[in-house]
Amino acid sequence: MLIVDDNALTQDEAVDVASSRAGRGTAWTVPRILALIGESERGDLEFKGGASLAWADGAERDKRLDELSKDISGMANADGGVMIYGMAEKDGLATNVDGVDVAHMDAERLENLVLSSTKPPIAGLHITPVKVDAMCVYVLVIPRSPAGCQARDKRYYRRRNLRVDMLEDWEVRELMNRAIRADAEIVLAAARVQETVRQADYRLTASIRNLGAIRIREWKAVIDVPTEYLSSYPVDAMIAIRKGNHRYNAARFTSVHEGVIFPGETVETFDLPFIMTDKLHNREDDVPLTVDWILHADDMPAKQGSVRMRALHDF
Repeated sequence: MLIVDDNALTQDEAVDVASSRAGRGTAWTVPRILALIGESERGDLEFKGGASLAWADGAERDKRLDELSKDISGMANADGGVMIYGMAEKDGLATNVDGVDVAHMDAERLENLVLSSTKPPIAGLHITPVKVDAMCVYVLVIPRSPAGCQARDKRYYRRRNLRVDMLEDWEVRELMNRAIRADAEIVLAAARVQETVRQADYRLTASIRNLGAIRIREWKAVIDVPTEYLSSYPVDAMIAIRKGNHRYNAARFTSVHEGVIFPGETVETFDLPFIMTDKLHNREDDVPLTVDWILHADDMPAKQGSVRMRALHDF
């Protein structure tokens, strides 16, 4: 499961997007495409109407190609994700499948245009054509760029949630440091192990995923878990948490390691049991109970994140 917030991905979607960054993912089918109608765009998911690839010659073609290059490079320079052409949207919501006319743009031509309009060409780009009636939907799985990707207009962009911004000089330098600086995140997942009349038992795992292009050799991971979900924890691990007007207690767990994590590899560092009850489930509606994490890895600036507990269980 990816690190999520109040606008969380479902667990299946999160796994798909995580796989997308490595050029993988479950099969894209017509039902899966249709199921996206009504979904919101996110930093790692964007919808484009079929007209985006219906190009005329001349200045219109150059304008559309510049836009394509900007959008693709912007997503690659962020954390990668999925871009779907042939899905109309309004105000960030997918409204209907309008499709792309294959006579105007087939998958091979689209791939050549994307690769030739970005520098360096995006390694690991994967395009899946999905035929819907007489039209086609193109699903582009865009990996995270290891050291920056320049658009056709010679600029560098980054997708920030629903915007694509041109990068400042310092941001370009930071982007290019991906190839020489560690970059990692903590990935949280939970699995139900048993269920009784009164509660369900789960196991929470926290793993470190190496997002960068170099090996990680040392890391320190810290996670805070609300004590209400824990049947036991060290007394000296308890800390006070404040989220807006809400307060609750959490147990802090720390793990320090030396050992290589290769690029693209994920290593589990925590495995904790927790429980879910009706009372807790109802409390989650009123209080933003979260698992918070902080990660240090080699020379990477400390990274942190927060995941709602309600996104980690299916109770």
